[in-house]
Amino acid sequence: LNHWLDSSGGVVLVGQVKNNSSEPLEFVRVNAQLFDGEGNLLVEQDNFVSSERIAPGEYAPFSLVFADGLPEGTVRYDLTASARYADRMTGSFYADFEHTGQAEFDGSGILIVSGQVRNRGGQTANLVKVIVTVFDDEHRVVGTDTTLVDVQQLGPGETSPYTVRFFELGGPPETFLVNVQGVIAD
Repeated sequence: LNHWLDSSGGVVLVGQVKNNSSEPLEFVRVNAQLFDGEGNLLVEQDNFVSSERIAPGEYAPFSLVFADGLPEGTVRYDLTASARYADRMTGSFYADFEHTGQAEFDGSGILIVSGQVRNRGGQTANLVKVIVTVFDDEHRVVGTDTTLVDVQQLGPGETSPYTVRFFELGGPPETFLVNVQGVIAD
């Protein structure tokens, strides 16, 4: 779990959710509540994690932004996550990809993570997205973002490039993790 002030004065709260169950999860939502010293709720924010499905034992990043900053008097927060077991009947989730990735700073100091995604499976995939999580040297999340690959329909063996730009980070980046997901084409 990590937090920082963004360039607009908002508070960014980031971290990862781990699936501790024995079944895949979907529709995973993280909720943050901020309280004052008397236990009064000051503000609440929630958001879905970027991953469509989280397998048992795996992690998914989240990011919550309090655009107006912390309310005066904030002394503590509570984080909760909710989800449902993934519906095995829909069968549209697809994750049979391999990827490459590299990270570098451009001339303006923007971190750019880019690479290639290859469909290594036997089905055509649509809406292929890349989820990038950036960590500092203490393995705290300092950035997370999601993008669609350049080619939106990837047949078996096909590849597509991706690029994710991080305009703001919550600390110096040390390493990054890439996760790729899509849906089976009809």
